[in-house]
Order: sequence, then structure tokens, then C-alpha cells
Amino acid sequence: MFIDLKLKNLDDEYKNIVKDSLKAVTILVVINMFMFLANPKEHVLLGSNYLEFVVYVLLGFLTYSLVVSKIIKFD
Repeated sequence: MFIDLKLKNLDDEYKNIVKDSLKAVTILVVINMFMFLANPKEHVLLGSNYLEFVVYVLLGFLTYSLVVSKIIKFD
């Protein structure tokens, strides 16, 4: 293993939230890299607008995972 985050003290629910958050950020970074490679004149690699967008998506995901999923139960 290259990086060990040592999440042994967390509940399984929070471990899954950390894993899913990392998945979402990874997908967004890869999308940005491909957009930059496809057209570097129009797209900036990890620019300030893009990083702001990533933070908003991550906050939305965490809000859903930590708040909305507790209020609304899907069977």
C-alpha cells in the first residue's frame, strides 16, 4: 500500500464517506486533466475556478452523506 490513512478509529460509515469523497475528487481531477489535454488554450489545469467547483461538489456530497441520508431513508 502506497498511502495508509489509518482510519481504524472511525466507524465503517465514515470510512465509506472518506472513500467515496476520494473517489469523487479523483474523478473530477481526471476530468480536468483530460479537458486540459484536449484543449489547453481554453482550459486551465487545476485553476482557481475548478478548485472552487471541486470544493462545492465535495461539500454537496458530504451534506448528502452526513445530513440528507439521515433525514430521508430509502428502503
